[in-house]
Amino acid sequence: MNDQMVVLRGIRDRVIVRPDPVPTETESGLVIPQAAQEAKATRGTVVVVGPGRYSPLTGRRLPMHVQVGDRITYSTYVGVPVVHEGEPLLIMNDADVLGVLIS
Repeated sequence: MNDQMVVLRGIRDRVIVRPDPVPTETESGLVIPQAAQEAKATRGTVVVVGPGRYSPLTGRRLPMHVQVGDRITYSTYVGVPVVHEGEPLLIMNDADVLGVLIS
């Protein structure tokens, strides 16, 4: 690709998430086996939010449930994995987000 900067923009009700790294050991120092590490992350940070989809009944845009920067949790096998500028990301629907993590 050229030396131009490529911007990733969400469309409709899509959310782009940076998954949390999968830990290699527990808090107590036990090493997690490779097979268990291959399990996908279920938490991440929202990096891009689309504008929302239109309601088929009213024609108005429905609000999104998350914002950029929100820490979220989602199902294990949800989303489409992509790599953007060397960074692994997931593209998923707003409805695939199970909850926002508040600390």
